[in-house]
Amino acid sequence: DQILLGGHVSYQVNRFGRGRGSLPQMRAQFPTLPGAGTDADYLMVGAFFEYDSRDTPYDRAFGRRFAPTEERLRRVSLEAQRGFYLAAEVTQNIDTRADEFNFVRYTLDVREFLPVDQELMHGFAFRQFASVTQSPDGQVPFYRLQSLGGSRSLRGYDSGQFRGRNVLLSNVEVRCQVWHWLDMALFTDVGQVFQRVQDAQFTDPHVGYGLGFRIKKDGQTLARLDVARSEEGITTHLDLGSLF
Repeated sequence: DQILLGGHVSYQVNRFGRGRGSLPQMRAQFPTLPGAGTDADYLMVGAFFEYDSRDTPYDRAFGRRFAPTEERLRRVSLEAQRGFYLAAEVTQNIDTRADEFNFVRYTLDVREFLPVDQELMHGFAFRQFASVTQSPDGQVPFYRLQSLGGSRSLRGYDSGQFRGRNVLLSNVEVRCQVWHWLDMALFTDVGQVFQRVQDAQFTDPHVGYGLGFRIKKDGQTLARLDVARSEEGITTHLDLGSLF
């Protein structure tokens, strides 16, 4: 088992330019949208905790843990078949230009892998992901909102289709081997976005389910194809690497 405590400091520059063509400018079209037409530079200071008992070799996973911005926690798992993983992070985002859009983001990522002792059957994989954003006036720039949809979250929907201050996501996969270099997974994704914690509606989430194939080499996923169905139809995603 491995326990890791750490911190990170980074700086992000955001510049809001004019669009091209004859379509209306975003500032004119959405004058009250937080961040529309506003440049914001962020000093991001955070801390994280990780507990890892997966059967993934630590030297393979270790190097992927230190990208301190958005995707750090979502891409940390590598082909585990058994074990448990938990990561918690808090990041203070300080608007250094106008002091207008300060916010704090809390993130929790929990993953569990349960093997099945049958030939070609890897077992079950679960992920629960939650992110909550707090700001003094409730305002977060639209380009710093959380999103769901696409090959790395809700696979039954287009990338970034749902956006909000807070997100909840759950992924479940049943994994098995088809050939020595090809795996298959049956999956279900459930998630939602909401502006305030008290607005979360657990009775009406967005749901997608489907079938996926993974090209493997030396225990790692090189590429994967997921075909998912939701209330909006069938969506196909091709991506590199594993989802979790």
